Amino acid sequence: MANEFSTIGMLVQVGDGASPEVFTTIGGVTATDGIGGASADDLEVTALEDKTKRYIKGLTDEGEVSLSINTQAGNVLQQQLADDSAAVANVDRNYQILKEDGTTVFCSFNAYAKGYSGSLSLASVVTASCQLKLNTKPVWVI
Repeated sequence: MANEFSTIGMLVQVGDGASPEVFTTIGGVTATDGIGGASADDLEVTALEDKTKRYIKGLTDEGEVSLSINTQAGNVLQQQLADDSAAVANVDRNYQILKEDGTTVFCSFNAYAKGYSGSLSLASVVTASCQLKLNTKPVWVI
């Protein structure tokens, strides 16, 4: 029996930081890339008597998520991403991705927007890309 699920109908949402937190869909998101791309520093612990270099795991960097977006005029959450990216200090927010049923959380994480850029090409919609720097390990609910 197949248990795969489709990306059709999936939603990317951002929280408002309130308690309880309310999440709102960021319209126009066409793709996400890089969720869970963590890597750790290698800390060298080689001693003089060792015949080969030795390492231990250092601090983990949870990586970045890239959002591809079809720009929508007047979309306040797209504007919020651009504003957060331009802010001097980090604006940490909670994000979640819902499965195609629109209610079941597939993945959640805390991140700040560190880059937002637009793209124009002939005979196409205006698009944007936003890079989110993860502050936490993504929580997967598969």
